[in-house]
Amino acid sequence: MSFLRRMLYAAGALAAIGCIGIAGTVVGVEKSCVPDVQTPIVGSDFAVTDEGYARSQGDSFLTFPEWYIVHAYNDLAGVTARSSESDFDYLASIRGFWPSLCGATKQASASGPASADEKATN
Repeated sequence: MSFLRRMLYAAGALAAIGCIGIAGTVVGVEKSCVPDVQTPIVGSDFAVTDEGYARSQGDSFLTFPEWYIVHAYNDLAGVTARSSESDFDYLASIRGFWPSLCGATKQASASGPASADEKATN
């Protein structure tokens, strides 16, 4: 078997493992991050009823993890402005993301339906 063929098999195996890991993470969030009796239902004083502008409250909560990522990049830019990129605490940023996604998913499920599009974005 040629070197190139072995490398392609190895790359395919790594891609498959990565896909399984991603799928496992998505299933884990969907199954474990469900509202319980302690999850408060947050109401809204805003009553947007205009066609095309109204948004599901569940979808609104799921924009929080998107903004977490935006601010993480801002934090990275701040670190690289002062020192090396290697000084950025990537693991702390990642550890902060998953609980925030879980909390937002719980709140979105308790407050209103979240669309599949918004869930896929996260």
